Amino acid sequence: MLEVRRTDHGRRCARWLAAAVLSAWGGGAVAGTDPAEESEDLPPLRLGEVTVVSRAVVEADRLGKFADRITQVSRDQIESLNAQDVSGAVRRIPGVTVSRFNAVGAYGGGAGGAVYIRGHGASRPGGEISTRLDGIARFNGVWTHPLLDTLSVDTAEAIEVYKSPQPVLGGNMAFGVIDMMPRRHEGEGFATRLVGTAGSYETLTGRFEHGGRLGPLDYLFIGSHRESDGHRDNADGRTDALYGNLGLRLDENWELRYLASYSEGYASDPRAEGAPPIPMVERYNTRSLFHLAKLSHEHDWGTGHLKVYYEDGWALWEQWDAANADAHDHRPETVTYGAHLREDLHLWTNGTLTLGLDQDYAGGEASDTYHTQTASSYTFDRVTFRNTAPYLLVSHTFGDQVKVTPSAGVRYNFSRHFDDEWGAQAGLRVAFGDTELYANAARAFNYPGVYTAVFSRSFWAFKPVATLDDWEGLDAETVEHIEAGVVHRFLPWLSAELSAYRDEVEDAVRIAAPPAYPPPPRFAPIGSYTVEGVEASLRASPWSCLDVYVGVNAMHTDPGDVPDAPDWSASAGITWRPYHRLTLNLDAEFVGERCVVNTRVAGTAQEEVGRHLLLDARGAFRLTPAGSRVQAEVFAVVENLTDEEYEYQPDYPMPGATFTAGLDVRF
Repeated sequence: MLEVRRTDHGRRCARWLAAAVLSAWGGGAVAGTDPAEESEDLPPLRLGEVTVVSRAVVEADRLGKFADRITQVSRDQIESLNAQDVSGAVRRIPGVTVSRFNAVGAYGGGAGGAVYIRGHGASRPGGEISTRLDGIARFNGVWTHPLLDTLSVDTAEAIEVYKSPQPVLGGNMAFGVIDMMPRRHEGEGFATRLVGTAGSYETLTGRFEHGGRLGPLDYLFIGSHRESDGHRDNADGRTDALYGNLGLRLDENWELRYLASYSEGYASDPRAEGAPPIPMVERYNTRSLFHLAKLSHEHDWGTGHLKVYYEDGWALWEQWDAANADAHDHRPETVTYGAHLREDLHLWTNGTLTLGLDQDYAGGEASDTYHTQTASSYTFDRVTFRNTAPYLLVSHTFGDQVKVTPSAGVRYNFSRHFDDEWGAQAGLRVAFGDTELYANAARAFNYPGVYTAVFSRSFWAFKPVATLDDWEGLDAETVEHIEAGVVHRFLPWLSAELSAYRDEVEDAVRIAAPPAYPPPPRFAPIGSYTVEGVEASLRASPWSCLDVYVGVNAMHTDPGDVPDAPDWSASAGITWRPYHRLTLNLDAEFVGERCVVNTRVAGTAQEEVGRHLLLDARGAFRLTPAGSRVQAEVFAVVENLTDEEYEYQPDYPMPGATFTAGLDVRF
């Protein structure tokens, strides 16, 4: 039992809510119900416990090294949103849109599972967005885009989303960044957790976690399983994942850490409604094993790390070719590996110098095997791309009452197959009182992937031999970005942000193919588009039992059919704890009309999907008192409360109202 005064925020919340109800019924004010008017000298009140609720929708927005806004989703939000993968965890962030077919499993072919940020990511589904685990890019080495089913959301302690380009620290392919902060065992002793759920459409999930600390050694192991029959015929999916994180504290300054992540699964394609039947179920299968070793240090004069990583995996896309009336299996086998070295040096007061060197390799081989029409089959021998990139950035804070922090950085990328490229960023922060102004600018680049060689050498094998390697002459896509904004704290519990941004993309790689272009088909840097937008958010936490978040994004694109760039999108959420054992979450998502057809092929007509408004709710009740050796909680989730009819792809209806119940036990 804790002794608190009546000015405790939980008590204030209860009194304020009671006042609101009585006022609504009786039309009059209730004396003494204004929290600001409560006496500080009232006698102590005995309460069971005082707790602070987790944040609604997102954990925090903060400014990065280049005065760029970073939105963080914590472990609490991942679970309160009932997120089954990365797209489910970030879909409420303003400026972020997603695509998927099914409740469980992110279909890796076409545009069945992807995340888009401010209109970027559609040329390869999510491929201009660098999706990372502990700062290391995770993607299919042949087709460039991330495969969400290989990125288990269970491994993330938090997810940080950079909505502006990150060429200096992010490098290639970083028109936006989604970085998963890896989970590790914190604290002393040992801890075990079991979580299980069952829901609509025979959806089942289970997760086992165990971690501990033995002197300087800590470890964490996680295993999880998800499966669902799906809301439509052939909308089933399954994902399995294993994760381990082992750390050794060498001394008070140095740490050695190793983590491994294994995943496998599949998602079926239910196909567009009304599509002619085919004699098979198309399915996308994935498997991946990722290793990361990290040596890091923390000193008064600076921090730094050396990361060495290796990932191999494969995908199997089982498809039907209507033109050949035959099934075929596309199988890329991919490898990515490399090393990242970085030092953040505090060589002078209020300043930081960052130096880094990234060495990255990505590539693989691929085959497309027809079951009977073998003449249409092809194989692609292994090709590996290499990028070597040194970078530096510098920042310094001037002033005391008014703090001014300029920053600037540059990266130069040496490429094995393409022309060398450079990226640069600059930022400015001005903080005074409860207000902070910021502005940033960037030039980022995105190299063509191994897929350009696959098409040129294998898929387009009928082309003249002289053009088989014309992909090597392609330029990198570039984006020039500017953004400015203001953050203001009106009260200790009320803050807001407003920003405006502009992105101009040039030399976007597209397939120039007949009939829009003369034969033979080829890749060409012929795409360009501009995105302009305004973004705003409001956070209110007037009492420890209540947190409210509202965010909105408005975008305008030129041309107007840039995929997954809705004119308007918004999100909102409420976390409320009316009783110390009961937590309620309510969140909403609005996405306006938008084009969705992939722009990989130049001249392809875009299609639209309609707007939608989704409401989700979650309630959790703790069965055991705080401090118990065994903590148990039951929870229930209702998604799409209003049974909204919506879709992410044309004629791919998503589920109506769905229900999930679960049990969470920790000891």
